[in-house]
Amino acid sequence: LGERVHTLHFDENLLPFVRDADGKRLKDLPKPRADDGDCTDTVARWKAQKKVTKTLASEQIARMEQALVRGRSWTAADFTRLFRHHPLLRLLGQRLLWVAQGPDADAEAAGVLLRIAEDFTLLDADDVLVTLPIGARLSLAHPLDMDAATLARWSEVWADYELLPPFPQLGRPVFR
Repeated sequence: LGERVHTLHFDENLLPFVRDADGKRLKDLPKPRADDGDCTDTVARWKAQKKVTKTLASEQIARMEQALVRGRSWTAADFTRLFRHHPLLRLLGQRLLWVAQGPDADAEAAGVLLRIAEDFTLLDADDVLVTLPIGARLSLAHPLDMDAATLARWSEVWADYELLPPFPQLGRPVFR
């Protein structure tokens, strides 16, 4: 906006917001001032970005919840590309619990539970670095596949780090 600089960011629900030059979070792009000149294109791009991102966010969150319910899995390479390093989807991936299984694991094998840390490393419940098995497949961890102690431990991790999942995962009702 004229000489004023604002940067676009996304919150944990993939909704856009701006920060001013001092880093202060603003809910919306400020209205142009008389000395800003013609900002019609900037304002139009901001409004379009908000609309597109809101749609994208709701679609991706619903898609991820369906992946949890259906037991969808990804190769380690796809997981890294889509959820660890993607500029938007990593914001969802960091608030979900994942399970990695080696290529030889049978359907009943528990796998390694992990989370994506802020620095994109993979950590277990004790914040120990996790190395993915060669040929691993990753999926969202379903509480149905965890015992009560494991579920309680990971719920504690989520509380400690104040992680809010985009949909019920650890607190999801299950019927055994």
